[in-house]
Amino acid sequence: MLKNLGRAAAAAAVLALTPFTAAKAVCTSGSLNFCFDFTFTSTSASVTFLSGNGTLTAFGIAGYTGIGSTGVNSTAGSFSIGNANSCNAGNFGSVLCATSDNGVNGGFPPVGTVNLVFSSTGVTGAQGTVHIQQANAPNCSLWINSAGQVIAGDQASCGSTTTTPEPASVALLATGLLGLGGGLIRRRRKNS
Repeated sequence: MLKNLGRAAAAAAVLALTPFTAAKAVCTSGSLNFCFDFTFTSTSASVTFLSGNGTLTAFGIAGYTGIGSTGVNSTAGSFSIGNANSCNAGNFGSVLCATSDNGVNGGFPPVGTVNLVFSSTGVTGAQGTVHIQQANAPNCSLWINSAGQVIAGDQASCGSTTTTPEPASVALLATGLLGLGGGLIRRRRKNS
């Protein structure tokens, strides 16, 4: 019994020392259609802009304490560690922020990754946010968190997509409805 308890304690100690990893693909839908892949560990955080319209210009993280020894790299475009307030749109509470070196309209379109590396003293509920500039429209700017929610930005300037059927589709639909109507008339006459 004591031996089993010792083994369980040793296993728990090893698991406690193992850095956590949380990865999730987050996609929005509707007229604002974007996909991001967020990954968080105790010493790094990254986001990959998988799909969407616009340019990723900033990436911020929250939920970490005692951030130090920071660095950033990107697979597409140049990013630097910036003022955390640059990533605090929508009261996000960013503790570390990476911003494009090419200005607010810089950054990169899909597909590209921003990776933050750092030391931290703790983490509770790691989360991220991205800034997408020129999303769907030239004057559209959106902040989207790692839960897929738009937390800030002028959504009115982003435009909305509406589906307008082409004339051939409308004609096809009308023909189908006429066919259904003719079938119902024939059935009625047969039953009379």
